[in-house]
Amino acid sequence: MNDAAFPISAETELDNCIIHSRLEIIPILRDIAAKHALLTIHFSGGADFIVTSLLAVNPDFEEMVIDCGADPVVNARLLAAPRLTAVTFLDHIKIQFSTAGAQQTSFEGAPAFRIRMPDSLLRLQRRNYYRVKVPLARPVVCRVAHPAQPGRLLDLKVLDLSVGGLALLVNPADFDREPGGLVEDCKISLPDHGHFHAELEVRNAEVLAENAKHRLKRLGCQFLLLPGHVGGQIQRYILQVERSRLGTR
Repeated sequence: MNDAAFPISAETELDNCIIHSRLEIIPILRDIAAKHALLTIHFSGGADFIVTSLLAVNPDFEEMVIDCGADPVVNARLLAAPRLTAVTFLDHIKIQFSTAGAQQTSFEGAPAFRIRMPDSLLRLQRRNYYRVKVPLARPVVCRVAHPAQPGRLLDLKVLDLSVGGLALLVNPADFDREPGGLVEDCKISLPDHGHFHAELEVRNAEVLAENAKHRLKRLGCQFLLLPGHVGGQIQRYILQVERSRLGTR
């Protein structure tokens, strides 16, 4: 099994990744079930595990239903375990929670396990690969100097954003860079979260649309020497977008 599917030990520096709000936990659990994300259940002090799926979330009864494992012997040990820890990945984000032991039940006529809903949930977003798509209704803008017209500024559309970088939508007739090129003194404005200045390095470029009258490119960029407080500003924006997507506040 991939090491990423093992639980993360409780650490003080992860406190800001722990969700306690029921209004946030329930939509995340339902999203796991809807997307059929594989769930690894660890028990017996980490000595045993099963790989299963979340079949149903029933907040009115404070319970969830998971599928049985493939091995009846391991299933029996799971039923005897007083504590379970579940690990899964949802849109490249590691989700982990612990709950009391399981009970036998059935789901749509097949054997299943019933477990209690967690009181808290760890949602660990790795900075180096997770990017959030910018909502069309509330664009993020990257303002740069026009390369050929001193004093003129261009507002470039940001397609997606992470703490590590962003993707720009550009018309090469107005602004273009090749991989390895720099985009200096950018002003990036985040809805409800202010703005910050940054320097970008283009890591990849892709033509999205091209015809006789129209050409668009996507520039994948990495932040250079981004201050720590700006990373927190971006994280707060990403969290707001994710909460809006899940229908929570």
